[in-house]
Amino acid sequence: MLGEGHFAATYEAEMVDTTKEQVPVKNLNNSKFSISGMEQKKELSCLLDVGDHRNLMKFVGIMARSGAQCFLTEFCELGSVDGAHQKHDLTKPATFWRIAHGLFCGIEHLHSNRLIHRDIACWNLLLKANFEIRIDPQYAHRKTQIHSEA
Repeated sequence: MLGEGHFAATYEAEMVDTTKEQVPVKNLNNSKFSISGMEQKKELSCLLDVGDHRNLMKFVGIMARSGAQCFLTEFCELGSVDGAHQKHDLTKPATFWRIAHGLFCGIEHLHSNRLIHRDIACWNLLLKANFEIRIDPQYAHRKTQIHSEA
């Protein structure tokens, strides 16, 4: 198991094709709290809506396992920032600024697409082997139009 949150458990798997690519499998029904089919559709919709950006976790596919929907995403070798800081010095200036710059660029991409991320936290920020950050977009949601009363 790679990790477990309130709404999903994430396992490591290997694609059974010519790439043998490692992918995380997020099982939305194997968690402390179950989420409805509607919530699963919202999460899938969000993963597809955010578009391609180097600092957002890439959606690879969807599968069913034992009747549960599972999402396949890009594998981030160093895991979440909250775990990586225990094994790596993330305060080195080059590493720190690479992570910070990637975070800012990813958030800017979400905002330019009228999306807000409701849980920017170290456990939702993942790192590739080269310390390039990926934001888990599962908590990104469309902003509504704000009207002023003038």
